[in-house]
Amino acid sequence: MHCGNRPVALANPLAASTCYIRRWNPAYFILEEILYKSGPRVVLENEMEPPEPTPEAPAAPEEEEEEEELEEPEEGDTAGMVKYQFAKLFRSVFSKKNRAAILKALPKLLLVLGIVALVYWYFFVKPQPGTLFLQASVYDAQENVVGAAVSLTYADGTLVRETITDEGGAASIADVPSEQDLVLKITPSNPKYEAYTNRIRLASRQNKRVDAKIGKKTGLAFAGPAFSLQVPAGCQRTLVVEVENKGTKEEVVTLVPDENLAPYARPLSSLEFLSPGDVLPVPVVLSSAPEDFTGSLRIQGTSKKVEVTIQHAEKPPVLQVDFDKTDAADFQVSTAQLPMIRKSQVRIKNAGDPVAPSLSELNVSISGDFASWVALDLQPVEEANRQGGLPPGKQLFFGYTVEVPAGTGAGPYSGRLKVTGSCDEVTIPLNLVVS
Repeated sequence: MHCGNRPVALANPLAASTCYIRRWNPAYFILEEILYKSGPRVVLENEMEPPEPTPEAPAAPEEEEEEEELEEPEEGDTAGMVKYQFAKLFRSVFSKKNRAAILKALPKLLLVLGIVALVYWYFFVKPQPGTLFLQASVYDAQENVVGAAVSLTYADGTLVRETITDEGGAASIADVPSEQDLVLKITPSNPKYEAYTNRIRLASRQNKRVDAKIGKKTGLAFAGPAFSLQVPAGCQRTLVVEVENKGTKEEVVTLVPDENLAPYARPLSSLEFLSPGDVLPVPVVLSSAPEDFTGSLRIQGTSKKVEVTIQHAEKPPVLQVDFDKTDAADFQVSTAQLPMIRKSQVRIKNAGDPVAPSLSELNVSISGDFASWVALDLQPVEEANRQGGLPPGKQLFFGYTVEVPAGTGAGPYSGRLKVTGSCDEVTIPLNLVVS
């Protein structure tokens, strides 16, 4: 059955009724449209002719976006040519023809990149545990620390791993968290040794070795927190380091420089016992270093150490020594004039560069035939040493008196006046003739 040009199924009587009624009431046309599209369509064979297909209008050609032409660089412009080729490649890959394919493959591409990134992070970025190997031994002795308790904790005190050292003083800890600040503590079973504590940090998959030096318990301690001394190039100076006994028994003091300071320091340690409450000054001879240098001195057998800094001075001080009188070093006297007393002064000057250090550790001595006849007033020298030395360009004078006693036999007498300071030394020959 047909209703106009539209086929109507016999199984849908409401649709057939609507075809008749819509001639009288146009409002039912809408109802017909709904029923025709929604109702079941049953068509008997040969009952109707298939509708002629409606030709589709040809799609309007899409307008291609006009792209700005790339300007080719001039010949010889290497940087411009590289930029031009990259721009050309980029425009070719992301052209309008390829955008649909790129957008379609984008989810899969992102998924693959995510998987690759996850695998790379797990195997190459994610911190992996490491292994800690340690050797515990006693300072300055061929003795291993056996049966010591070893613990590894986080900074907040949470325990990570624990073990004990074997008969060789060694221990190993596996699966140590990497990229974490950890605290290693070794507690010896022998009460005469002190505990060892150190902070460590392992990189991913790192095998780290720690040589733990254990010191004996002692009441000795350094009197100062740190020491410093300026040593000019090519010179030596003496640093006095004080050690105090805060314990309850006598102990021997011996200082040991670390491996960095050893080439520049030579402690003159005492073998005498230091009583409780006493302080012992230990001289340490320091040599000049190529530049400012810091090392440490340690009390032998213990972990007690102090920082020592050698300050480098490129230009040393220059020591000059002379008499205020031209005949003070060489003079003649007759036996008829004895006893005789001659007084003069000796000048000491630091003639070094203005940036040179002070002339320190000044020392004056007399030797020779008539050394016992000479009296020196060294108070100005001692005062300069107390003040840290004689600065560049400054000078001082000290008294020099020769008393030739009565009854001295005729003849020549000789001696030497020696003045030392820092790394410089001046010797003046002395001559006396009794006629």
